[in-house]
Amino acid sequence: MKVADIKKLIETTQGQNVHPADGQVFIHQGKVLKDETTLEENKVLENDFIIIALCKGKSNMCDFIEWKDDKCLAMFQEVAANIWEVVDNFKKKADDLQVDLLAEIQLRNEMYEEKEALMSEKEDWARQKENLIMEKERLERELTMRTLLAQTSCSTLENRIRSDGYDKKMLYGFILCLLGLMVAILFGLILKNK
Repeated sequence: MKVADIKKLIETTQGQNVHPADGQVFIHQGKVLKDETTLEENKVLENDFIIIALCKGKSNMCDFIEWKDDKCLAMFQEVAANIWEVVDNFKKKADDLQVDLLAEIQLRNEMYEEKEALMSEKEDWARQKENLIMEKERLERELTMRTLLAQTSCSTLENRIRSDGYDKKMLYGFILCLLGLMVAILFGLILKNK
């Protein structure tokens, strides 16, 4: 009889779909028996014991053990059960560590996203700062040009005012000279007629 047939018998005797055949693993002398082999090929004798591990899920991790030989030493059964319990505990710890790892990865990803947002904001601030510096330089150049234009205009006006004042003085001087000349001519005519 093949191992697969024995698994089918265990499935039907224990209730349908309670222990499906594909979830059973036969272990004899530390070796997993393949479904296509027979008990004779695996050198299983009548007085040997077989451990049937009932596994669930794709991970093939066994959740419990059912003993099919009562002749097996109770101490060995207890040790094997303790080993499976330790394996289960490690599996639970591994699951907890996996959850913790995923949480840490999520936190790290959030930190990277926050860092990228801050770097982007920093670049925006740097661009704004650069624009403000350029605007300040443009306004300073404009202020300098306006100051120079105002100084030039004021100098030109001062020169015109001075030249106008000088021209007025020259004109007054010329008028006074003409008046003086006319007075002299009049005195000369008056003296000549007398």
